Amino acid sequence: MIGAGELWYPEMPPASRSGSAFPPSKGLQRAARGVDHRARPSASSARPARRRDDPRYVALRLLAIRPRSIGELMRRLSEKGFPPERVQGVIHALQEQRMLDDAQFSHTLIEQTLARKPVGRKLLSWKLRQASVAPEGIEEALGRVFPRVRELALARAAAAQKLAELLRRRRVAPRSDLKARLGRFLLSRGFSPELVPEVLEEIVFG
Repeated sequence: MIGAGELWYPEMPPASRSGSAFPPSKGLQRAARGVDHRARPSASSARPARRRDDPRYVALRLLAIRPRSIGELMRRLSEKGFPPERVQGVIHALQEQRMLDDAQFSHTLIEQTLARKPVGRKLLSWKLRQASVAPEGIEEALGRVFPRVRELALARAAAAQKLAELLRRRRVAPRSDLKARLGRFLLSRGFSPELVPEVLEEIVFG
């Protein structure tokens, strides 16, 4: 019971061993023991270093950026220093899982190229070689999705479009000059040389 005019003081907790009335925080306790848990590397921060040594992880990262041929992926993994046997193992596993398929890759590359503009067999073959597709894979892909009849139709369309452009610009020239100009244009687009004369006869003299 506190009488009138008397002051009340709250009871203080008993002093700790450190001499303080309040126990030190956990952070201070760790610092006192010479341990700072915040400086410890986490499992997530150490993981990327291990993954860089895993050729499968590197291969999947490369494929996530864009599709690649078998040859290109093998070259990229070899450039990163992985031994040939590990590279071959990863490539084989990805093929088994249908995550790496040169036939599908070639088909996609051909269709994407033709969707932008009509081009010929020679230019498509060059693009597939640049993508490190094997020579036999190139021939197989072109034979399957780009037969002669398709190249001929695309050459006709490209020549007709170019001719319309020249006429729209009022660049009318003698037929012989026009034929030569359209011929150079078709060859620059990679159309097969044996198809060009046939197309020019139809477009210019037809």
